[in-house]
Amino acid sequence: VEMYSSEKLAPADLKSGVALAINKLLDPIRQKFQSSKELRELVIKAYPEESAAGGNQQKKAAPKKKKNAPQEVRDADVSVLNIRVGRIVSAEKHPNADSLLVEKIDVGETEPRQVVSGIAKHFAPADLVGRSVCLVLNMKPNKIRQVESTAMILCASTEEKLALVTPPEGAKVGERVMFDGFEKDALDVLPPRRKYFETVSPNFAVREDSTCVWKNGETELTWNTSAGPCTAPAMGKDAQIR
Repeated sequence: VEMYSSEKLAPADLKSGVALAINKLLDPIRQKFQSSKELRELVIKAYPEESAAGGNQQKKAAPKKKKNAPQEVRDADVSVLNIRVGRIVSAEKHPNADSLLVEKIDVGETEPRQVVSGIAKHFAPADLVGRSVCLVLNMKPNKIRQVESTAMILCASTEEKLALVTPPEGAKVGERVMFDGFEKDALDVLPPRRKYFETVSPNFAVREDSTCVWKNGETELTWNTSAGPCTAPAMGKDAQIR
């Protein structure tokens, strides 16, 4: 106050001058704390987190969560589907549903895929073991009656009949079923909201010679593997593959 009234301290410097004066008053107290072991321990007990961090360090802000990358949007053609050759290594009844079976299927990965399928009325579990099948690997995994399913076996069916879509003898486990002119990489996962499979599958069909095809307009494209086309029993024009 004396410095201000005597004009030794300019009005613009009042704030810094007050801070300087307060620090001078606090200096003896700080020195006492620094020289006293008991007082230092008291500070640590009172403010353990700040003491451990060094006193004046601010807590680091939590890292921001990365937003999920936007999903790729593609035309709904057959190339979005990851259809692969697999071999059933085990099959058993579903614990919670008589109409379902649970299969383990080798698709060339480190571990077999677990698949839940609604084919129990048409196949006994023992009859499936060792059979080659075609399956969609990029369906979003989901639980069917409390059992997880990570792929979908493809079958040709009518209201009365059902048969597996079968790769030819010599097709390699894990190889992708291809369609001429549609060789793009499949999507990693089919987003359920976009209904890719539901859009593509109505154009699957089985010819009278049992060859499986995808109808692209007026053109029929064969389900190709390195050993030849995939087949299913001919069931007439009402048969669907799904």
